[in-house]
Amino acid sequence: MKIAVSACLLGNNVKYNGGNNRNIYVLSLTEGQHVLSLCPEAAGGLPTPRVPSEVQGKSSEVQEKSSEVQMEKYPRMVLSRDGRDVTEEFYKGARECFEILRKEQPDLVILKANSPSCGIHYTYDGSFSHVLTRRGGIFGEMVKEAGISVMDEKDLKNATFPEAFLDRQNVPKEERTYEGLCRRFRLPMDIAETKRLLIRELSPWDIGELQAVYHEPHVTDYVEGLFPEEEEILYQKNYRKHVYGVFRFGMWALIEKESGRLIGRAGLEWREGCAMGEAELGYVLGSSYWHQGYAMEACEKIISLAPSFGITALRARIHPDNEASLKLANRLGFLRNGDEMADEEEVYVRRL
Repeated sequence: MKIAVSACLLGNNVKYNGGNNRNIYVLSLTEGQHVLSLCPEAAGGLPTPRVPSEVQGKSSEVQEKSSEVQMEKYPRMVLSRDGRDVTEEFYKGARECFEILRKEQPDLVILKANSPSCGIHYTYDGSFSHVLTRRGGIFGEMVKEAGISVMDEKDLKNATFPEAFLDRQNVPKEERTYEGLCRRFRLPMDIAETKRLLIRELSPWDIGELQAVYHEPHVTDYVEGLFPEEEEILYQKNYRKHVYGVFRFGMWALIEKESGRLIGRAGLEWREGCAMGEAELGYVLGSSYWHQGYAMEACEKIISLAPSFGITALRARIHPDNEASLKLANRLGFLRNGDEMADEEEVYVRRL
């Protein structure tokens, strides 16, 4: 499959501020595919970093702002925040990138949401006041008008693929559900949200951040560490297929919504000692997020989901010296399961 993607979504540092918009869902979809990386603003000759720009509207409506705008050549005007007319650069880059699409004929195009170049649903309104208006960016509108299958990263997160793309990929109608499309295209499924957290499936592209969590002080005092990075990536790929794909539950990523950071993982697993209808609840949280209620918030939500997976009882294994987890288990309604031990850990149970 050939996929054209805004370069910033792939982790390339071409964003106006010199950074990127690396996106787990994009990286998951494009893994092993033929990828065309595009940045219209860079292609148009704009530097990185650069002053941010916004589309102002039709050239005829704003022509008094610049006598250089040629309305036929540039239907819409683009100004940088410092007042410089960058219309020519935006159109030059958009046309160069569009020519790449014309020659390469990708199966799918994924563009950066809300970008003055790549937006396909919305862009900022030109006032530099963070107000969105319903129109695409310069390049995004070109792609849409040409009838090319295009989506942005928000569409991808929701597995909202263009129907024409799904038709060409011969995706059966019965698979065109959120879960069906996530499984088919190896996208990490969003499981649930709380006030501060997104709970979603882990991706092999999360492993770098997950390892950083495990390297925080005292995180592995009572849990095993991870494999070396390459082994852990392979493990996660197998986990995606054989755990998420079979049980529909497992250990999930905890993403702090405000920052977008992966701060830990938590979830349900069928492990040794679990009877039919039972699963084990577990969590790992970066120590910089301890004592802020994140573990309670995540675990309460996960417990509420357990019955939807056919789970009627939960188990938890806790080391006798792990006071924080013992207190959390008590608050969550777990009770000591007699004298049962598992690898020097006490076993606690909660019936649902």
